[in-house]
Amino acid sequence: MPQSGRFDWLDACVNQYRADAGTVEIYASRQHRTATALGLDIVFGLNIANGGDGSSGLPGQAHGFYAMSGEEIRDYGAVLTAAPNLRLFLNWE
Repeated sequence: MPQSGRFDWLDACVNQYRADAGTVEIYASRQHRTATALGLDIVFGLNIANGGDGSSGLPGQAHGFYAMSGEEIRDYGAVLTAAPNLRLFLNWE
């Protein structure tokens, strides 16, 4: 962290949501608050291959994890794409 508390050459922080990070609303709010405090915009996304809550019943690519269901992608994505300062939305894997 620079002494000024601001980054001169960094525009945004990347955050990949997984269901085990807590509710998507709290996650989005916390990440937005932190980014704003640092003077950064946000790049949000979903870890669709290993970030599900298990409701899909589909095993993730990593042992012990689940892929997101279509409903999870839709619901989590709706919250994350509504975030202020969002500059890009992407999905991982």
